[in-house]
Amino acid sequence: MNIEIARKRYMDVIRPDVMHNTQGDFLATHVPMKKLYITEHLTDHAEVPEQDKKHPKTEEDVYEQFMGEKDDDQFVLVIGDSGAGKSHLIRWINTVHEIRKIENEIVLPIRRADNTLKGTIRQLIELPEVKDLPNRDLYKKLASAANTVPEKELKETIYYQFVIQITNDDGKAGDEEKERIISNVDRKHLIALLQNSLFKARLMEDDGPIDRIYGKFAENKTSDVNDQAPEFVREDIEINPEFRNQIMLGADDKARKIADKLLRDTGFVDSVKEYLNLFVDRVIQRCAGLEPGDLANVIEEIRQELFRKGKTLTVLIEDITAASGVDNSLLDALLTDKIEYPDKNMCRLNAIVGSTDGYYREKFRSNTKGRIHNFVYVPDDLFSGNQNGLIEFFAKYLNTISLSTEDIRKWVEIGKADLNTYPVHTDTIGKGWGEYKYGGNIINQKLTLSEITNGSKNVDIKILVYQLAYENNNKVIFF
Repeated sequence: MNIEIARKRYMDVIRPDVMHNTQGDFLATHVPMKKLYITEHLTDHAEVPEQDKKHPKTEEDVYEQFMGEKDDDQFVLVIGDSGAGKSHLIRWINTVHEIRKIENEIVLPIRRADNTLKGTIRQLIELPEVKDLPNRDLYKKLASAANTVPEKELKETIYYQFVIQITNDDGKAGDEEKERIISNVDRKHLIALLQNSLFKARLMEDDGPIDRIYGKFAENKTSDVNDQAPEFVREDIEINPEFRNQIMLGADDKARKIADKLLRDTGFVDSVKEYLNLFVDRVIQRCAGLEPGDLANVIEEIRQELFRKGKTLTVLIEDITAASGVDNSLLDALLTDKIEYPDKNMCRLNAIVGSTDGYYREKFRSNTKGRIHNFVYVPDDLFSGNQNGLIEFFAKYLNTISLSTEDIRKWVEIGKADLNTYPVHTDTIGKGWGEYKYGGNIINQKLTLSEITNGSKNVDIKILVYQLAYENNNKVIFF
């Protein structure tokens, strides 16, 4: 370890959210993914067919297949469980592609940011390619949608938008016409229940359905589960006898009737939950002042402008749930092939989009699923049993905090972040430490190999480094 550099650098390198690292620090600490699956289709349960599991791929395989120079449009869905590493893979693809891409390619990364619709819109409208678009009215509309609204006011607006939408339901809620999920009588009873103060207070509680929807929509709240869909779940609608009795004291007759039905009929609970979820996208759009096609129109105009300039476009979206409310429209735009609309003069589009398997299975429309033919599956046991990968992870962090920002910059800008020229720090302390050999180089590390492995599958790098350091009089001392 180079103690002089490490004292200044470790807080910049070791961040709770790796997505906020600099490009160089991200690449210098990155451990390659070597157990990815590429397939042309998923099973009905959003799983990889067994024959494709026999041939795991590396991240470089994924990059070579989907990020090279291409003339045709392409859409790739990166899919896996929450926390499996989808965003990390897409961040790596974006970072490497910025170094390797050809000159005429424009890359638009839409980060998870605070994982909200407003955050997504802000990232989009701040891009130079959007600011220069001729459709200023649409740009202003998107900018307005990204403005801050007080939390209490926005939550009230979200709640009463559900009442308004259900009150005006003509039986065609949702994207596809279907038989009404609940009867017209039950719909009127549900409106009365939603207007009941006790039931409203329950739905407005922290971590309740309105809070979850607000957390995906607003810009000043981060959801605890980043890629959780904003929707009603069964527990939000279920009523126990005690709560039913409380409602009976002041509710009108319609609210009482549906409360009794929710208490005795579990199937009806599921129907009400499904019915309420039909309106989530529409409520979000109304609260944001957006129409479903607004973001799609921006994507189309960007493609037309880039076509005029002789450029191509790559869009990388770390989490499609960040665009909840307009995700269907956005997916349609990203799946639109320029060959189908030659008169629109759109540039080539390469889209890489992240989604949980549950969101894909439950929220993607059938016709959308049928148009996707490239999947990269990130398993939740990506690094399971890979002790060498864990050691490499720790060794790279210790090495990076001992490298100056200038060393990292030269490696990225001049060396193109080539792993064969991976920079190794010069020790100022480290006698007797264990060693990790990486690409012919040796990175010194403080912990012995037995201490690093220790049978643990999930080692928190921040905890390990703080075992090497403590704060005394606002100074960090390594020992």
